Amino acid sequence: MFEELTSNQWFLICSIPLLGAVVGYAVRVLSQVLTYGSHPESQWGLAFYTRKLLAPLIYHHLLHKHLSTAQLYEHLGPERMVKQIVKHLRPRLDTIIDETMEQNHDIFWENLPITVKNRFYGRAHKILPNVIDNVVEDIGDNIDRLATLEEISFHNLLESPSAVPKIVRQLDENQGAKKTILGILTGYTLGLLVLISWLVAEHWSVLVLGYCVVSICCFWVIHHASTRPSTNPDVISQLLSTYALAPIPSLKFLLTEGRSRFARNLIKKHATPIIDRATLRTFTQLTIGPSGYANVKQQLSHNLYREYFSAIKEDRFVETQRLQLEHHLSKTVVLSEANTSAILDTLRKTQNQFLLPVSLLVGSFSGLSLYFLIRSLG
Repeated sequence: MFEELTSNQWFLICSIPLLGAVVGYAVRVLSQVLTYGSHPESQWGLAFYTRKLLAPLIYHHLLHKHLSTAQLYEHLGPERMVKQIVKHLRPRLDTIIDETMEQNHDIFWENLPITVKNRFYGRAHKILPNVIDNVVEDIGDNIDRLATLEEISFHNLLESPSAVPKIVRQLDENQGAKKTILGILTGYTLGLLVLISWLVAEHWSVLVLGYCVVSICCFWVIHHASTRPSTNPDVISQLLSTYALAPIPSLKFLLTEGRSRFARNLIKKHATPIIDRATLRTFTQLTIGPSGYANVKQQLSHNLYREYFSAIKEDRFVETQRLQLEHHLSKTVVLSEANTSAILDTLRKTQNQFLLPVSLLVGSFSGLSLYFLIRSLG
């Protein structure tokens, strides 16, 4: 039987173990691509489609008990926030007052003497720092009533489509090179067994079933290798501070997405004194009426509410606070094997459902291709 084989056929037969290594590598690459997408910003893949299941796990196993909502707000820098908001609002304050008054009382405001307008402007500029300081401080004092850290992190992780896949991939890929080598070695070793089986019985089913077994075993080895976490948590801390607890999305959630009505009331309470001086209040009420005065206060708080958020979007301010938060997380976040496994086990279940059939297809296709290639050279 063996004497009839040509040199080309012998070469192909000896390539059976090598094809096993290729199958192991192919299973590894396909698993990565189908799980995390073709590039870091991909909006597809198993990790992307299961991010609603993974986001709460990231909070519970990486952030829970290591950071509170009040601590998050402190790391966002309330003192710097006050300076930043005042700096942003002061040049626009006259315009904000004009827009507020012209919203519903444009004729009244247009015909108002400039001296009276200057009183509005002067009082607003004088008490602006105190108003903003009171707003920022009051938000910090009532932060737990605005949102929980779990709500903030869950919202932020889902707001950025690539956030959850990037964090989970970092947890999964701390031994990426090792898993690739394991897949190749496992495929080659089992390929030797397929070679022995083929030499005993030259049948197409030997190659097909043999490489299916190779692909399944490689899949198991790759996805059940040790989940020992990386010894350096800095990368995870950077990802958490960039996505899960990013300054801008966190403040936006506190002011607009969480219990925003309460936040609006806080700002309204402290914004009212800008135009609440006794003489100005009396004059305004006599001219536009009590209801008109109430509408002015409502519109002023709305405009300041809008400007409050836009004031803290400066890149330098955001990056400074993010780095401060990252430094804190690098000292507090615990990357244990138990924490990592708890997050990855959910992903493993999905991988078993969808990637195992893909691995079987890779194995059966490899076996059939090699069989027909051997026979074509016969």
